[in-house]
Amino acid sequence: MKGIFLIHGFLSEMNEYDSIRFELAKRYDIISSPTLPGHGKEGECDYRLFNKDDTFKLLLEEFDELERKCEIVDVMGFSMGGALATYLSQVRKINKLILIAPANYYFNPKALITNTLYAYHIFKKIGKSIEKHPSMTTSPYNDLKDAFLGDFHASKSFLVRKFIKTYIWKAYNEFRKIIQTCNSNLVSINNDTLILWGKLDQLVPKKSVEEIYKKCNQEKTKLKIYEEFTHLMLLSSNPEKIKIDILEFLDK
Repeated sequence: MKGIFLIHGFLSEMNEYDSIRFELAKRYDIISSPTLPGHGKEGECDYRLFNKDDTFKLLLEEFDELERKCEIVDVMGFSMGGALATYLSQVRKINKLILIAPANYYFNPKALITNTLYAYHIFKKIGKSIEKHPSMTTSPYNDLKDAFLGDFHASKSFLVRKFIKTYIWKAYNEFRKIIQTCNSNLVSINNDTLILWGKLDQLVPKKSVEEIYKKCNQEKTKLKIYEEFTHLMLLSSNPEKIKIDILEFLDK
C-alpha cells in the first residue's frame, strides 16, 4: 500500500489540494489530509481552538495511522503545512517530501515591490504589443494580467475575511510557536525533496526555501521558483505548471 499525507496551511479553508486530488488518487491507495485543530471548511472552523500542542499531537497521530496501513508514505505540505512537513521529516520515516511555499520563515518585505514591478512589466508589454499591432483587440499578455489580478484579489479577500477578527492574533501566536518548533528541530533533510515557491509570494520570503534547500542532502532534491505565482500556488487561477512539476517528481 502507498499513501500520501497532505498538510494544510494556517487559516486554511481546506481546499489547497483540490486541484490535484484527482491525479493523486490515481497514484496512491490512501490520501490522508487531516484537519488541524481549529480549522475546517468556511463557517465550520474556530481558530480559538488552534494551538501548538494539539497540532503536533494530531499531526503525529494521523501520520502514524497512515504509516500503519502503508509501506510507503509521501508527505506534501503547503505554507505552515510545509513547515510541519519538514518537522515530520525529522521525526518519522517518509519517502518523498513536497514543500509548497513552506513557511519556515514568513513575512516577505520585498513582496510589495516585487508585485508592483511584475504588474508594471505586464502592462508595459501589453501597451507595446498593442502599439506594435494597432489592429489587435487583445494582447497575448492579457492572460498573464488576468491571472495576476485574479490571484491578487483572491489573496486580498482571504486576508480581509480572516485577519479582521480579533481572536486571530491568539491563533497567530500559536502559529509562531509551531514554526519555532519546526525550525529548532530541523537539522538535515534526507528525503528526496521538491521545494516550490513563487516570486510573487506575499507571505513567504525566498530565504525560507533557500534555507530549507541548504539542509537537503539528497541529489534528487529540486528547488523550483516560478516567476508568476503568488502565495496561492495550487490555489491560483492556473496551477497547471505546479501540478505538472509535482506529478513528475512523484512519478520518478
